[in-house]
Amino acid sequence: MRLVLYKRIASTASREELDELKVELIDRFGPMPEYAQSLFRSTRLKLRAAELGIRKIDAGAANGYFIFEETNKLDPKRVLKLIQGKPKEYRLDGPLKLRFTHDARTEEKLFARVEQLVEQLT
Repeated sequence: MRLVLYKRIASTASREELDELKVELIDRFGPMPEYAQSLFRSTRLKLRAAELGIRKIDAGAANGYFIFEETNKLDPKRVLKLIQGKPKEYRLDGPLKLRFTHDARTEEKLFARVEQLVEQLT
């Protein structure tokens, strides 16, 4: 059962579809445990990133990176402004990889940091 739910969440094609699935699961099973909420949040972030042309996000406790599609919807001026404004926190590693550092010691802070960075780039 759990594997089926993971597959349904991971295979959603839009944020609206993800929201509908979340409502369905809450209706059927009640409040979601924290790990399920994290899975939904992660999937929502993945969908938003794909909309913008971010192919991959990898983030750990102290650093991470984004890999962009060659054709994306990001504003290159914002990327450059971000790097120029905080060169110790952000740097390009080739034309399609943005590396970043942060101090997000909890899962909540890490999600918030990555979500904020995605929105800053648009």
